Amino acid sequence: MKRLTWLVGICLAAAWGLLGFGEPLFLISGAVGVGLFILGLHRRQELLVQAGFVVLVLTAAVSTLNQGRELALLTSVCASLAAWDLSSYLLMLRFVGDVPEENLTRKRLLRLAGILLGGWGLGFAALASRLELGFSAILLLGLCVVLGLALSIMVLRRHDENSW
Repeated sequence: MKRLTWLVGICLAAAWGLLGFGEPLFLISGAVGVGLFILGLHRRQELLVQAGFVVLVLTAAVSTLNQGRELALLTSVCASLAAWDLSSYLLMLRFVGDVPEENLTRKRLLRLAGILLGGWGLGFAALASRLELGFSAILLLGLCVVLGLALSIMVLRRHDENSW
């Protein structure tokens, strides 16, 4: 449990710190997102954790519109996604009386790492290839990527819950 909490903290620090590659103003809204994450974990409220995730992702999206460094912001979104998943896992564990086997947590972390590496790799490939697309098409594709990653993690969560 302590390791997972530290891992969430590292992911949140990375997500917040990488927002600084845009304008410094985005560090303030990123701090709000991190604050919501921490408050949600402290009060054990999933809704606050989800709100913190949304604030961090929207901050990265707006920073990208203001000529932020795309690769740093992509990494920030991936770190936010990892923090969101691990926080939800920690909050789910509060309903379990016993601490789960180390093997279950290791499997979850491996799946999360695979999903994040795949998503980051696809995002990098999209950034590396230069296509002439309109703003609305790019915004729609970005939304699809974020939703795809979120849905993948939800499916993995459901699979983990069924394996208990």
